[in-house]
Formats: sequence, C-alpha cells, structure tokens
Amino acid sequence: MVTVYDFAMMSQVDKTDIDMILVGDSGAMTMMGYESTVHIDLDTMLFFCKAVANAGKHTFMVADMPFMTYELGPKEAMINASRMIREGRMDALKLEGGEWIADTVATLVKSGIPVMGHIGLTPQRAAQLGGFKVQGKSLESAKQIVKDALALERAGAFAITLEAIPSPGS
Repeated sequence: MVTVYDFAMMSQVDKTDIDMILVGDSGAMTMMGYESTVHIDLDTMLFFCKAVANAGKHTFMVADMPFMTYELGPKEAMINASRMIREGRMDALKLEGGEWIADTVATLVKSGIPVMGHIGLTPQRAAQLGGFKVQGKSLESAKQIVKDALALERAGAFAITLEAIPSPGS
C-alpha cells in the first residue's frame, strides 16, 4: 500500500502492481502545509479522493475518514462515509481507533462499506498521545493495542494499520 493524494501520483501508481492505495488525511500536512491531520475537512478529503479516483482504474482505493467525521457515532459516520464512497468513489475507508470505535466500524461494515482500522499511533489523536511517538511500549498499553485489534476484527474490519508500535523484542 502506498499513500497518494492527486491525479498525477495515482496515474503512476495505477501502472504498477501495488495492490492498494490510501488517500491519506496526511495530505493536510504533506500537500497543504498544516501541522496536523486534524485540519483537513471532509470536503477537502473528497477533493483528493475524486482526483485519485479519476486516475485509479486498477488499484483498490482506501481513504481516511477525516477527524470528527465519525467520532460522534454511527449515524454521523454513516452519512459522512456514504459521501466518501459515493462522491469520492473510494472502495473502502480507514478509521482511527480501537475498542471505542468498534460499534461505528460494525455499523459501516453491516451497511456494505469495507473498513480498515488504524491503531497504535493515531495521528488524529497525536495531541492526546503526547505527540508523534511510538505507542504500546508499556505492558498495559501493549495489551490495549491487542484489545483494540481484536475489537476491530470482531467489528468486521478487513485490515488494520499498525502505526508506530514496538517491533518484536524491543
């Protein structure tokens, strides 16, 4: 999987045998110059998704749900997710969070929207996590990452991004 944000990037990626792309909310930082992913809104993410989808003919396309488009519960998440799928023409969506977001993931999956989970370092919550730092270094926080992964699996997530977690033996 590789992250892309626009038509030109996706035109090149779509010629390869890369299986999956992510239209990342990291575009807030890499394409727009913001200091955090939380500054990108739904309409801007849809702009990036549409540009990528226009070039994506052969690659499975996943998009990040932006900050505060799914946190208020399954109903709001469904409204915003349907826009990402319909207007953005994405194949699946990625949501940050574990146990606390599992009900929302389950609702989206039951309605036919494929969901990828994202745990460990979750950039939308970097301020709560003490910045962009490795997560799961203590036994308690490592156990929580496992609980989060299992909750996402039970909710029907087809894959899980594990970001900035300790490697085995560290």
